[in-house]
Amino acid sequence: MPRRETRKRRRAIRSLRTRSTGAGTRAEILLLCDDDVPHRLKARTNRRWSRILSQLLGPSLDRKLADGRSPESSLLLAARAHLLVSLAKRQTLAYDWADLLTRAHTPRGPRDPRVPINWESILANGSEISARIDVLASSTPGRVRGIAIMSSLLSDGTGPLYNPRRSEDLRGALLGVAALLDPSTL
Repeated sequence: MPRRETRKRRRAIRSLRTRSTGAGTRAEILLLCDDDVPHRLKARTNRRWSRILSQLLGPSLDRKLADGRSPESSLLLAARAHLLVSLAKRQTLAYDWADLLTRAHTPRGPRDPRVPINWESILANGSEISARIDVLASSTPGRVRGIAIMSSLLSDGTGPLYNPRRSEDLRGALLGVAALLDPSTL
């Protein structure tokens, strides 16, 4: 088969994929720091590989964003930040936190295959968690750092949600993230 026909078929398949997934023809643009000139941003396209890689490396990228690294400092951090502030991802995080709060209220069976949680600390901070869930599920996004902290708390198996020895850290983290998630402080 000639190369020209192969290219036409590939283009047709790509156009069908974008139509079937509902993806627009506009490419997402990310802003990154320019290495040559400080305090200048450059535009880069958020390509498919960067979106996939930012999802695969999500927990480590979330920790970097939670620690205060600027999303504009690298392509993967910018792609992860773009994903975290999206309404769909924030609603997924809110659902995961609500599920965790529900799990803390139900007793764990002897053969429960799920990871054990620090239910005492979660129940003690239930009102703070509920307030963060409401903000995550709202239509107005907060700062990416606050959303990254909420995401990294869920994925850190040695963190205060899962480790009873770090129970006091959960309240501090939830109070610290309150200002970062509040849309009025933007």
